[in-house]
Amino acid sequence: PASRIYAGLKSGDAAATIEAYASARGARLPLNCYNGILQQLADAGDNTACEAVLRDMAASRVAPTEASFTALARGHANAGDADGARRALAAGGDWEPRRRAFAPVL
Repeated sequence: PASRIYAGLKSGDAAATIEAYASARGARLPLNCYNGILQQLADAGDNTACEAVLRDMAASRVAPTEASFTALARGHANAGDADGARRALAAGGDWEPRRRAFAPVL
């Protein structure tokens, strides 16, 4: 299932990526695959879908990283939700965000 997702990510075709992800939902995907999906969704400002992907990661027991939460924050920021972006960074748990993580909020 991940090969179709990677193809969509590589081509920059967000629709193909999301379609492939929808058909792979429930499968345990590699962390970099989830992060790529999060980044494409964040670029589109789809913070709701970003949050759904993070829930899927938790259900699959794939721990999100700084990149995951930064993508979520960027998704909120691109959607015009600065408060959501700040909450996304605060939700990161036990990690110290780097300055670059705050770029979406600024």
